[in-house]
Amino acid sequence: MDITRDQALCMFLYKEFTTDNVKYCKERIKSWEDVDICYNTYLNEPIVVPNLRILGDPFTYKKYRVCQDPSTIEQIRKENVFELIKDLGFSTAVFDSNYDYEFFILETYAQVKLFLNEAFRHENPNNSKVYELKLLTTKEILESIKEYTSLFSNRTAQSFSRWCSANDDLLLAICDYLPKYKASISNLKENGYEIIGYARKSPSSEINMETRLKLLQRMIDNLRDRSVVDKTYVSVSYMLEYLQSVDHNVCLVSIDYAGLSSHSHLIKGLLEDYPVIKKIAIETFSFDNKIQLFDSDRLQSDDQLLENFDCRKKLVQRSL
Repeated sequence: MDITRDQALCMFLYKEFTTDNVKYCKERIKSWEDVDICYNTYLNEPIVVPNLRILGDPFTYKKYRVCQDPSTIEQIRKENVFELIKDLGFSTAVFDSNYDYEFFILETYAQVKLFLNEAFRHENPNNSKVYELKLLTTKEILESIKEYTSLFSNRTAQSFSRWCSANDDLLLAICDYLPKYKASISNLKENGYEIIGYARKSPSSEINMETRLKLLQRMIDNLRDRSVVDKTYVSVSYMLEYLQSVDHNVCLVSIDYAGLSSHSHLIKGLLEDYPVIKKIAIETFSFDNKIQLFDSDRLQSDDQLLENFDCRKKLVQRSL
């Protein structure tokens, strides 16, 4: 599903999606001053939120894609893209006037960045002849890059993700995902939330105690680094005892859904028994570059969201 800002405005104001209605809806929301249309969990459920709140918590309040004129995008390509490609000088390439290529090898990181920005667009370029809307993991993008360069032959998905995040001129969505998440966590803290991490490493006959403790420590370090937690528990009993003793809002963070529980009914029971848990953040950054931030009320009322916690489909390395 792909919904533009214009479509969302019409949906919110219960108007048919026409040119005249889009114009009316834009003028209407502009008259409300300092607010904008956005969404929280589902694209088809638009909400209106103050602009300052959106800027302060971009991970929770996501903006809709602004539909651009395809001719404008194509003009930008004609004026800039081909010249940039020629200036960078791919070692083996055959281009025609429509920017098609037979084959090329990326020899420098500058070439890789240009390729990433063109091949994996952050926003919809409205060019269905060349692009298709598709959800890709960091690992899938990395595997695509390896077909054209040897620069990342020994990189893991997490290492590649870090490289992307360190390059400000990359337009990939994965580059700003973690900073937006941290901004949302900071906003929660400013609003009185305590961020509590929970890490566990199940006993295994294949892993000795020393290795198990090292992996557990890595998980704790990741929670501190990526989710900026105030404290981390490795014992569920101690964590529940603490949650019972406080009366302020809490955001509970875990690495992977199964890091909390592999049964959705247990998550629902946890939220019912400990109402101070207002939000749950599930971090799967190490293998698909994603972090989900859920409202507890929404989790309790939305069975589809809760299904994410139902059993682990495959083993996940939560210590990465």
